[in-house]
Amino acid sequence: MSPVTPLREAISCLLADIEAPELVLESGMCDHETVAEYLLDEAHTLLYRTLSALELASLTDELNAWFDAQGIAPMSADEAILEDVTAEQRAYLVEFIQRWEDAQEVKA
Repeated sequence: MSPVTPLREAISCLLADIEAPELVLESGMCDHETVAEYLLDEAHTLLYRTLSALELASLTDELNAWFDAQGIAPMSADEAILEDVTAEQRAYLVEFIQRWEDAQEVKA
């Protein structure tokens, strides 16, 4: 899947969730500047969530490749760390779990 596809899907979802700015402006609820600030905030949130999703997908691919190279059946890193693994494998999994958790954080 192309990295652009999740971005397009995320943008479509965002646009579906945002009330049409024209309707908000016509209602007199707020001015152009307020609507622009809102849309910019939503765009930033979307960007960070999309980048996070792309990073998680990349990490998943990396972990699956690592499992293949180690001769371990694919599973989550949290599950794998509980298995009978070497100290070196455990160190990799601990570091991987930290990177996964960092990628899950949405910075806004």
